[in-house]
Formats: sequence, C-alpha cells, structure tokens
Amino acid sequence: MKPITWILAMLTLFFAALCYYLLFYADAGPDGLGTFFSIIICGILCLGCFAAFVLQLWSIKGVQTMYKLAFMAAISLPIFFILWKVFYPKEFEVEVRHEVEVLE
Repeated sequence: MKPITWILAMLTLFFAALCYYLLFYADAGPDGLGTFFSIIICGILCLGCFAAFVLQLWSIKGVQTMYKLAFMAAISLPIFFILWKVFYPKEFEVEVRHEVEVLE
C-alpha cells in the first residue's frame, strides 16, 4: 500500500483518540465550553481524514478487496466506538444542588 494510506490511517486514529479525550477527560471549565471548539475541530479533522483514507484505499489497484475491507474495519472501529459512547452513554452525570432552607 502507498505511504499516504498509512499516514491517513494514523491521522484518523490520532484525531479520533484526541476527540475522545476531549469529550470525556479534558477539563472543560465550569460551563463546559472550554473544549467545545477543540472537539468540533478534531471531529471534522477525524471525519475528513477518514473520508480521504477510504477514497485513497479504494483507489489502490492490485490489492484484494478482503484486505481493503479488513484494513478499513480496523480503522473504523475507534470512530464507531466514539460515536457509540457519545450517543449511548452508560453513565449520566447527576446534577447535585445544595440548597439551604431558612426557617423563621
């Protein structure tokens, strides 16, 4: 395979991992908007690199379709994992309020 295919695959995985980190582990500040634009930019770069990777992979001649599908599946799994975590989270953050009642 061409080196550009490997580079696009690694960039896709890098931006997917960075987007996952920013979504779930980065400190977003008190309002949650501290990483908003970083998440959007990483998501767009991840999907852009993935689209370029798929187009580059399927334009290669002389490689069997089975190998192309296996390579594409290995790169697609982290992206599907992130989408699954975003749209179907197991844990929900519970908002806790501390209110003090004043009795007169």
